[in-house]
Amino acid sequence: MILKQLITIPKVVGFLVFMSILIMFYFTSATQETQRFKPQNIPLSSQWVGGQDGGDWISCKELPKLKMECSIFNEITGELAETAVFAIPDAKKHSSTLDIDFYDGDKIVTMDGEIFLKNKSDNQ
Repeated sequence: MILKQLITIPKVVGFLVFMSILIMFYFTSATQETQRFKPQNIPLSSQWVGGQDGGDWISCKELPKLKMECSIFNEITGELAETAVFAIPDAKKHSSTLDIDFYDGDKIVTMDGEIFLKNKSDNQ
């Protein structure tokens, strides 16, 4: 009986060590931000918006009437891909700091969860 317990203890300790390493690896890799090289021709105010598979550099300025004008730059070359006006539909005010969480070509979602849609009438 004691022999079985002596054999089981190293297995349990080994399993706990393995799980601890696995958990540490998961949390350190999931929280690391990917450092992006910002081409020199991209404004300092621009934000990286994307993931490990790619994205864009975006620089926005607030406009009247709950709108913002954003310039979207190529992530590698820094070339201006598009300048567009985005607006919050049916809103009376917004509290966003313009920290961008997501951009899909038609809308920008801020970290505050506000959705700015590309304003087709201002972008013609």
